[in-house]
Amino acid sequence: EMLLNTQGQTTVAVESSVSNDVTDILTQINTIVSDLLSLLSNPVSSDLNETLTDVSELLTELDTLVDNLSDSLSGELVQTLQGITTRIQDLLAQIDSGVNTDLSQVSELLNGILADLGPLLNSLDRLISPILTDVGSIVNSLGL
Repeated sequence: EMLLNTQGQTTVAVESSVSNDVTDILTQINTIVSDLLSLLSNPVSSDLNETLTDVSELLTELDTLVDNLSDSLSGELVQTLQGITTRIQDLLAQIDSGVNTDLSQVSELLNGILADLGPLLNSLDRLISPILTDVGSIVNSLGL
């Protein structure tokens, strides 16, 4: 596994890779959240299977990211990513079983994820702070 180090080129390559991974995952979280919102507004939607597939792909990617970053980044970031994975799984299970059709819970989940990601992403700030702005815009555009 690649580690962040102080040797110029390698560091830049690894940071770029980490940044791209996080960007990809945040993009996917946005897509899935949009899917979940439309799913909740139309519980009989035939898109359920597609949404479930999207979410399980996201969870796989999150797990991969956690594995790849665990040696090079703080345990706090890894724990947060694992926590996000767990919360998405929980929400998905509730929606799948028909227990949760409450949009406000989706909103709370999103805001909780943002609250967790914020300080961690800022700690990697020159890498990732632009992403935070994008995530904020995403949440605002969803009207949450």
